[in-house]
Amino acid sequence: MSQSALDSMAHELLTRGEGFTFIARGQSMWPHILDGDVIELQPKLGQVRIGDVVFIPTGDFGVLHRVIAVAGDGKVLTRGDALREPDGWSMPEQITGVLKRVRRHGNAVNVPGGRTALHIANVLGRLRRIVHRIRHR
Repeated sequence: MSQSALDSMAHELLTRGEGFTFIARGQSMWPHILDGDVIELQPKLGQVRIGDVVFIPTGDFGVLHRVIAVAGDGKVLTRGDALREPDGWSMPEQITGVLKRVRRHGNAVNVPGGRTALHIANVLGRLRRIVHRIRHR
């Protein structure tokens, strides 16, 4: 199945009110979501909040990143927990799914949400960048 077909299928299932499951690729959500984790999404049913992990379809399938800000007009700013720069602002209707569950090696993994999770992600992201600089000097 082509990437665009997979992107369309994810978008279609989520907008119809059904869930969608896929394998995470990349490290942008480290340490909460790792490459190879099984991701279960549920449709976005209402407003998203700061700290929610949301799915936004893109031409390359989509991104599963954390909401770091919500503007007064409803626009949402997302960023991967391990990344320094945000993805940019998205319209609420672009968000089709919200993280329901993460499974790693068959076991459920707790992925915290809310503002506390955002603060934890910020601290861990800074620590990861410091360790990376130390190791690559």
